[in-house]
Amino acid sequence: MKRLEAICDSVAMVNHYYEPESESYAIRNPGLLLSDPKNRAMGIRVFSCHRGGYAALLDVVKKQCIVAPDENVSALLIRLGMDSRIQQEHAIDFMARCANSALTLRTTLGWFNEP
Repeated sequence: MKRLEAICDSVAMVNHYYEPESESYAIRNPGLLLSDPKNRAMGIRVFSCHRGGYAALLDVVKKQCIVAPDENVSALLIRLGMDSRIQQEHAIDFMARCANSALTLRTTLGWFNEP
């Protein structure tokens, strides 16, 4: 699970989850996951605890890595709301350090399915 957690932890870092003043921290949603990904107007999900928010993010990431293993990590980050290249570069740097591996934004999601 460590590789999948590297994605989740990097998303939380970019969303400033560990800063008590941040929106993601206040609503216990490290991925700033939407209530309905197909309808942004529905708003961002609010969780009652850290464990629920992190588990939901992990579930989304895991499913995406299984469904689209040939897609690159950049596409996943965009799907998670990280449209900015700078945000993506910060996330991939953090991921690489978490996983102790040389990763790029072109690394395929299948790599994260490995143990």
